[in-house]
Amino acid sequence: MSEESIVRNCAPTLAGVKTGSLFSVFFESRSSFANELRSYRKMFKAKDIEFFPIRVYSDRALMYMFRPDHLRRDLNEADNAAFLTDLGYETTDPYKAVGSLIRRFRIFPCPHEIGLFLSYPLEDVRGFIEHRGARYKYVGLWKVYGDVERCQDMFRIYKQCTESLCEKLHRGVHMIDLIT
Repeated sequence: MSEESIVRNCAPTLAGVKTGSLFSVFFESRSSFANELRSYRKMFKAKDIEFFPIRVYSDRALMYMFRPDHLRRDLNEADNAAFLTDLGYETTDPYKAVGSLIRRFRIFPCPHEIGLFLSYPLEDVRGFIEHRGARYKYVGLWKVYGDVERCQDMFRIYKQCTESLCEKLHRGVHMIDLIT
């Protein structure tokens, strides 16, 4: 799990413009992965960022990085909370909600409500579920079923953020110093 991979996949979360990011990492052994994960979690925790494996396979892990305060805000929005309650989530506490998400990943290959944990608009999460991934208005970082212009603006911001942080990392700025 390289710093470059983390920055490339999580820059908007590191910069505080996105609640969470999801990406896969490959590893040679579970013990080396566990040691690396402990080190990164400690570093991120000091910057109020959490970093969890959502699902671990034999040679890779699906990682979720998030800002607990941002996730709390997102989960406590009335429509989001009602939607998640209908899916069986019992809380809007970010840590308990992530625990519920991890349990749902054991049942479903990819529970679609993950979008709410990644700053996707609820209308896009609902649209994806309702239309089974079809009949979208636009495709960017996710399939858009609602406000295309708003999402295109978000996509641009995320892309600019990623390019900026990757450039700084390549110039020698340490990852911890990229976190705002």
